[in-house]
Amino acid sequence: MNQEQIAEVAKTLSKFVNGATGADMQALAKMITDDHRTLQQLTMGLFLTCIGEWAKAGRNDFFDDRNGATVDVARSIVSQFGPPIPAQPLFDTDGSFMGLPYV
Repeated sequence: MNQEQIAEVAKTLSKFVNGATGADMQALAKMITDDHRTLQQLTMGLFLTCIGEWAKAGRNDFFDDRNGATVDVARSIVSQFGPPIPAQPLFDTDGSFMGLPYV
């Protein structure tokens, strides 16, 4: 994927969470957890990558009271499990995401 495609996916996800109800989020979570098992692994890798990025917030310009709880929870997860988080995403030598190890 190129940066434009990635930006479009991020924009679509942001639009979803901005207008979604709890039932909408539960429905999406159910669809994701019913998806192909390999795709579930890749999705979990994305979520773990986000948790790692949120845990680093405060060292960047994307931290304030609006996302403070997210950052606190992410830091708690990382401190509980320590980097790398269990089932840490696998990255290629160029830094590109490859997926999660199979358990």
